[in-house]
Amino acid sequence: MITGSEKPLVADTQPCPRHVSQCHYVKTRLPRGVFFCAARYSGTEPSSTSPCFLRSWLVHWLLHCQKQTQTAAHELMEIRDFAQRILQSDSLAEKLQPLEGPATDLIPGPPQRFQLPARPAHLKFAGRKEAPAMPAPAAFRDPAKRAVAHHIMANHELQALEVMAFTLCAFPDAPSEFRHGMLPIMADEQRHTRMHAQRLEEFGMTFGDLPVNGYFWLKAQDFQSPLDYLAGLPLTFEAGNLDHTIEFEQAYEAAGDKKGAGIMRAIHQDEIGHVAFGIHWLRALKPTDQTDWDAYIDHLHWPLRPEKAKGKAFQRQPRLDAGLTDDFIDQIQHAGSDG
Repeated sequence: MITGSEKPLVADTQPCPRHVSQCHYVKTRLPRGVFFCAARYSGTEPSSTSPCFLRSWLVHWLLHCQKQTQTAAHELMEIRDFAQRILQSDSLAEKLQPLEGPATDLIPGPPQRFQLPARPAHLKFAGRKEAPAMPAPAAFRDPAKRAVAHHIMANHELQALEVMAFTLCAFPDAPSEFRHGMLPIMADEQRHTRMHAQRLEEFGMTFGDLPVNGYFWLKAQDFQSPLDYLAGLPLTFEAGNLDHTIEFEQAYEAAGDKKGAGIMRAIHQDEIGHVAFGIHWLRALKPTDQTDWDAYIDHLHWPLRPEKAKGKAFQRQPRLDAGLTDDFIDQIQHAGSDG
């Protein structure tokens, strides 16, 4: 993998460890431990092992590596640029455009916070209570209600994508492994949005036909650290979706809508991985002497609270699959109850 760095190339020639008497090899070291290696077998002609030949070959190889490095620099996108594209583009197609290949995190830049994400006019956040409410599962027998549900959930997925992009821009000092780990999750959010939008078209609607709210986005404005993000999005909103996705899958099934049920089933499986990412990094970033639960509570900002991390029909197994402890799951299950 080429990093695209413009740092000088450093080369050394030494006997090849496999064919000491027959070849020399050139090892060109690039940043972050990336190496190019090449070997030249001497053959039978004395000239092929001459100092002049090796010197000429070394220069040729270094120039080749430099060209490859420069080419890669144009092909790979920085994580920051990817996040900014999502937040600054008012084109839905651009927001949902997946990364092409791996991204680099060489220039995370200074902290940058966005008050609002750019969106096309028909998807800008509406005023309070202007967007339709989620239909009750019993109403899903009406195709129009199922379409409304897809529209609302498409906006939820798009907001999750935007909140993740916000987190990457706001906290550039987060571990690079954390930042890279968010990229496949963001790809899931892009795909989920497309799935709901495509299903909407089959109902004769377009994503943006109805007003949309900005609830998830507004809550992200309170995030002051990656731990706040982990408590708020993966371990509250996405953890709650472990219940909601099954509830809606069953509602679509009861209405005879196999496609809708399939979408919810696929998203449910992805959410398990998203919650697993949340609890893994909560444990990695919190103080070592603090419990998972205490760290979670400490980084929730009102009105987010543990009871928001569950639905009406509590699902224990997917939370276990995500790596939550029994104690953590019990705390969520009983959160908000008088007992």
